Amino acid sequence: EQQRQEALDRERMMAVKYKELDIFKLDVIARELKGLDNELQLQGCEVKAVQRDVGKLRNYDEQQAFSIHGDILLEQCRQ
Repeated sequence: EQQRQEALDRERMMAVKYKELDIFKLDVIARELKGLDNELQLQGCEVKAVQRDVGKLRNYDEQQAFSIHGDILLEQCRQ
């Protein structure tokens, strides 16, 4: 009977430990998702800037300005 109780105690301890590990994993995942969300917000801001500038494309100089925004977006995507 004592061995059975010890085995049950070990099982409970392992269940608690696994639960703690699951919570830790969820915390890590949440932090990673928050980082990705921040990056997406930054990309969204850049895309909005490009959208605003697209309406201004009338000549070569303005096309060059658009090209700069495109380069910024590409660089951010590579990071």
